[in-house]
Amino acid sequence: MKALFRIFVAFVSVSLLGVIFSRIDIYKFLDVFIGVNIPLYLTGIILIILTMPLFAYRWKLTLQRDSDLSYSSLLHRVITSYFFNNMFLGVFGGDIYKALRIHKSTGKFIALFSVIYNRIINTYAAVIFPVFLIPFVIAERSKNKFVHYSLIASAILLLLFLLIIVFQKPATTFIASKFKKADKIILLNEISLTNTMLISLLIQIVNITAHYMFALALNINIGFTDLALLYSVSAVIISIPISINGIGVRESVFIFAFGFWNIPAESALAFSFLSFTSTIILSIVGGSIFVAENIIKAKSGK
Repeated sequence: MKALFRIFVAFVSVSLLGVIFSRIDIYKFLDVFIGVNIPLYLTGIILIILTMPLFAYRWKLTLQRDSDLSYSSLLHRVITSYFFNNMFLGVFGGDIYKALRIHKSTGKFIALFSVIYNRIINTYAAVIFPVFLIPFVIAERSKNKFVHYSLIASAILLLLFLLIIVFQKPATTFIASKFKKADKIILLNEISLTNTMLISLLIQIVNITAHYMFALALNINIGFTDLALLYSVSAVIISIPISINGIGVRESVFIFAFGFWNIPAESALAFSFLSFTSTIILSIVGGSIFVAENIIKAKSGK
């Protein structure tokens, strides 16, 4: 099954990229991509790097009292996990790495749950973020159908999240009664859905600002509110693991979404490439730290 799944995701990535490059003007794309404003691009990269401490803090809140792991050790794992996401050409390599590195301190259940929960809450923040853009959309009197449908879907899912907050404890207690490790499941009541969501929304804002810098770097004519909504919706779709590390899907989604603002496919593709290269840079940073860490351990005989 694993082999078939890998073949499938590789097929999706290659097929989508093939279709994209067969339909765009490659020279126009290169012209846009080569003309990138480096200072603005680097500003976006720095902003994305600044989300790492927030990821680590949210992870710390998720673990609660079930771990004596320090914040600095969790931050270290967050940074190095980016290397494993790209090394394994998938979105779950980093999660597996993080769970493996903390399971001795927290137990397998909490270690696995913490990384799964953080991925879910991060994606859910992107899902509901468009709701907070409603005042700006109303002020701009947008007639964009992408905007309207996104706001409706986001509002519905926000209501669902509020219901989950209300019924968190009774739902957790009921689920615990159906499993042997009831004590571990009950501990999940200690996780603050509100606090972790607030941190996730802050991460979303920083990521949106970073990608707005990418848009400015490519001279793409789109407002911050529109880019915020476009990126939020696109990030949710891109997170679905049906391709190699989002390759192919990312480009297709951005080309489709930017099309609602009449932005050329070549510019959207260049934007997608800047977004992807940011993950590669994070992977290089994380990989360098991971390799240095293991060289030091090898020299010390550990």
